[in-house]
Amino acid sequence: MIADSTVRSMCTIGQEISIWCEKNHIINQDLADALAVSRETVKRIKNGTRELTSKEIRKLSVLMEKQADFFIPNDDELDKDTSIQIVKRKNAGQEAFLRVKEKAQKNNEMEKMLADAMETINGIVNVEKKEKFVQQIIVMADIAKMG
Repeated sequence: MIADSTVRSMCTIGQEISIWCEKNHIINQDLADALAVSRETVKRIKNGTRELTSKEIRKLSVLMEKQADFFIPNDDELDKDTSIQIVKRKNAGQEAFLRVKEKAQKNNEMEKMLADAMETINGIVNVEKKEKFVQQIIVMADIAKMG
C-alpha cells in the first residue's frame, strides 16, 4: 500500500474516477468500452457500489496515471465480501482503452499548452499589448461557449 493516511473507500475512489472523467471529457460509455464492462457497471463503480477487478485497476492505473494502490480501498469495508460481476465485451475493450487513453493524453497536452500560453501572456510587460491578448482570449472563450 501507498504510505498514506488517507482513508479510501470505494465511494471516494469512484468520486475520483468521476472527477477524472469529467476533467478529460470521458463519457461513461467510452470508459465502459475501455474497461470492457457495461455502462451500468461504470455507473456502479463511480457510485462506489462495485469493487474494481485487478484488470480494471491496471487499466485505470494507466489511463489516470495513478499507482494501482490508488484504486484499492483501505477502509473497514474491505472485510465485506462483495461479489464482483464481470461483464465481458467483444474485442472492443482494447480499442476503446486506447481511445480513452489518447483522449486523456490530448487533454493533458492542451492543458499544458494553455498554461504555457498564459504564462507567456502574464510575462508581457507592455500593458496595452497584454490587454489586446486578453481581449482576444475573451472573444475566443465566448465563441467556444456558443458551440
